[in-house]
Amino acid sequence: FFVISFVGQLFAFIYFFASMGKGILIVSRAAMGQEAPNEEKINIITRVAPNYEFWILSHNRSQEYATFASERFSDRSFTAVNRGRDLRDKLKTLRDQNPDDIIVFLFAVKEDIHFASHKLVFLDSNFLGITTGCKYTLPATTEDEASFILASLLNGGKWFFHLDLPASEEYCGASVYALTDARTFGKSDDYKRICDEFRTYLKQRNGKVREHIPVALMSHLYSAIAHTPVFRDVQDWAIMPSSSNQNPSGPLHELKERLRTIMNGKKPKPLFLRSESIDKSHYLNAKARNEAGAFRQFPTLKIADSYHKKLKNRTVCVLDDFINWGFSMEACRALLHKEGVKKVIFVGCGKFLARDRPLYTEHHFTIDGNPSKDYEATEIKRITHEVAEIDPEVNAKIVALSDLIDQTAT
Repeated sequence: FFVISFVGQLFAFIYFFASMGKGILIVSRAAMGQEAPNEEKINIITRVAPNYEFWILSHNRSQEYATFASERFSDRSFTAVNRGRDLRDKLKTLRDQNPDDIIVFLFAVKEDIHFASHKLVFLDSNFLGITTGCKYTLPATTEDEASFILASLLNGGKWFFHLDLPASEEYCGASVYALTDARTFGKSDDYKRICDEFRTYLKQRNGKVREHIPVALMSHLYSAIAHTPVFRDVQDWAIMPSSSNQNPSGPLHELKERLRTIMNGKKPKPLFLRSESIDKSHYLNAKARNEAGAFRQFPTLKIADSYHKKLKNRTVCVLDDFINWGFSMEACRALLHKEGVKKVIFVGCGKFLARDRPLYTEHHFTIDGNPSKDYEATEIKRITHEVAEIDPEVNAKIVALSDLIDQTAT
């Protein structure tokens, strides 16, 4: 009874967001039965992915498995795909013709990790009784968790905040994206709840967080990235170091590593380092923070030695938990510009908006010296931005995501 009830709710949830594109679930033969097609496993796979088409993947038995599945589940779409060139060609065609489609690989055997080169999101197959041990999959130990992840991947696709900062002869270009409206004043209780949980999880604060919050945030963030073509150009992934000088770790680092793996980023090492701790920004009042701008970051913020002189003409994505004024992002941008980066993409899980300050403040600098050692920053100019793309309809998606978490936990 529960499965029928949950899937019914799931269909209603997906219908609300059906315009974002369809889902493709690539299923290897191992997930459907190693020696022969297993009808029970195929039934589970179709049940957790009600709005997905299926590509059945094998070296030489994909047609056999696809035919078996089609005969028993005639209302679903199963396409036989051979590993190698056939898969590459189909993925290229799909991305060229239907860029809004979400492509998920049901990860069943460790050898399939090389499919990260195709920029696919991996869903773990634990819910089928298949243990892989791959830490960069989205974990799904039960059917309900797998259903939740697949539905939430289709739920995303939009950013609450987006601002493009064009390149000039003197400075590299940048784009700024934020997933949620972090200012929850005046919002519904459901919206406040999930945003507070995101903040508690990212900041590693004490507080109650529902079990599926981490995977909900990851799924929603990846879906937005997958629907935004500029991210396909990203070659290096980084996070904004915390105010402490500890090695990067925690939820933000895990988000970055999962995205890096999915998007085929090659370098896992931290791009930015903090040489010593600084005061947390919220300890400063608004006037002091505005006066300091990005300057307060420079005495302790460095480019890692392993990246120095290796970033020229590359596109870098920098993740942070929340974006307020934009000064931390601008400090990163200044150092990356010194390294010859072509473009910087900033991503925040949330963006704070306030009536008494600009939406974003560019802060341009010249950097003299080695950004990985000792350097001096000299201010060129500030540019305040009062207008950006803001989509309040995204709030409804966040509330729907919260509702789905509750349905999954029921």
